[in-house]
Amino acid sequence: VGQINVAAATTFVAAEVGAARWSAWINLGIAGYSEEPPGQIFQINKIVQRSTGKCLFPGYRFPKLISSRPLITLDTASANYQDGVLFDMEGFAFAEIGSRMSCNELTFLFKVVSDTPASCIANVDNNFVRELIKQNIKTLKLISREILELVAVERQRLALPPEVVKVLQSFRFSATSEQQLISKYRIWKAKNVENDFSEFCRGLKSAK
Repeated sequence: VGQINVAAATTFVAAEVGAARWSAWINLGIAGYSEEPPGQIFQINKIVQRSTGKCLFPGYRFPKLISSRPLITLDTASANYQDGVLFDMEGFAFAEIGSRMSCNELTFLFKVVSDTPASCIANVDNNFVRELIKQNIKTLKLISREILELVAVERQRLALPPEVVKVLQSFRFSATSEQQLISKYRIWKAKNVENDFSEFCRGLKSAK
């Protein structure tokens, strides 16, 4: 896919579906690995962008369900495998964009081994990848349930209280000014726990 394409696709999906701040972003893809056999699945716990040396550490971990490995994202395909490390061509860009759309803890990458030193990358096609994914459906379903629980917790944490909703409904806010209001509300509420924000804003004439 490539880093530019995956970044564009992720941004497009976020805008198209109106993704909430508590959405989980999941990249399920293939990667090269130094050890047999193809079909193994790993959660990515560290990503290095080879061209820049930048590192990311995405996602809440599920050690009881899946093993973790580091990932190196390359600009071009390579058959130079490195012990204990996965290789792909889009992971870093996905993690970088996904964590901006939501948060780092809800940005996940899961990689299925598609090629190894003994299994040529040239033999990887859509049917082959489909079969590799099928082998891991049970594990992916279990992980999906765990992610949904994390999303529910984050949604509750970020949910706007009625006093803020009331203020937002009273005026026309731009997207920017709405986020500014929410940020200021959280600061205000920390100092005014017992007071009602909508009452505090009652005298306002506009959203400015």
